[in-house]
Amino acid sequence: VLTPFLALWSERSVRLMLLCAALWSVSSCYAKFAISESSPLFFTASLFTFMAIGLTPVVFLRKEQPFKGGKPLMIVLLSCLHVTEHLATWSAFSVTFAVYVLSIKRLGLLFSVVWGRLFFKEGRFAPRIIACSIMVLGVLLIALSGVNNK
Repeated sequence: VLTPFLALWSERSVRLMLLCAALWSVSSCYAKFAISESSPLFFTASLFTFMAIGLTPVVFLRKEQPFKGGKPLMIVLLSCLHVTEHLATWSAFSVTFAVYVLSIKRLGLLFSVVWGRLFFKEGRFAPRIIACSIMVLGVLLIALSGVNNK
């Protein structure tokens, strides 16, 4: 029962993921504020411009080149899909509460589990789908609690 908490002290990767989760929680609040002061399109363009400027040197300074021998068309298509996802998310932030948007966005985990099973034949489907179902129940509870508060 205490294994995940003990892993915080023994596993560096677990500590890094906890840091990542904390940064994501702050970034959502920042995004909501930035969008309310500008627009979803401007925020998306600014975000990806700064990310490109900041991460380009990191990519070229690596010993191994991640895009060497890759499929440029696939990279462009995935990048366009990623930008579209952010535009949709930030547009939703501009019209409703961030907690609702983030709850619905978490439903993507459910799709990831199902697609992992269908396309990649991943094992241990039952525990994963049960965990995702619990998260979906949380989304449902958040959505229903919002209806009563309005």
